[in-house]
Amino acid sequence: MIKPASLRAAIVALQPDLERDPANLVMWVDQGSIRSNSTEALGFAYRYRLNVLLVEFAGAPSIIMLAVTNWLRENQPERVVPGQEAFAIEVDMIDSKTVDLQLQIQLDENVLVSRREDGGFDLQHLTEPVPLFDDDLPLIASDGEPAPDTPPLADIADADGALPPWH
Repeated sequence: MIKPASLRAAIVALQPDLERDPANLVMWVDQGSIRSNSTEALGFAYRYRLNVLLVEFAGAPSIIMLAVTNWLRENQPERVVPGQEAFAIEVDMIDSKTVDLQLQIQLDENVLVSRREDGGFDLQHLTEPVPLFDDDLPLIASDGEPAPDTPPLADIADADGALPPWH
């Protein structure tokens, strides 16, 4: 499994304090399984829940959520589909400035297996497919014309800057 180490690097990149004290970022896998098919292909897939625990965390939880959701966009894009939960969180408030923050993220890793002529195997962890749409391209309506842009958030916010509940 390679995704836990990759996610750790993404979190530490936005919260460098965790690099100085790595014991405060604990990760473990549970509820894991292996999926395989009954074909000549020898590939398989890991499916597991990655638990990420930030111990006595005094930073801004939102920066952690940003690191994880950005990482998911590239490494598990189906987890960040609009209207669906990306991952679960639990927070234990230690005091007014410190929390234990736990994230539970369902992950998959596909492994391509190739048999070598010498009898060994080559294992390749596959990257996730490219997302369906690039973020910077306009959507095209069924008539072939560009879809109308949505209004800027500032145009739909109330006088205090609050967005409607569906945002």
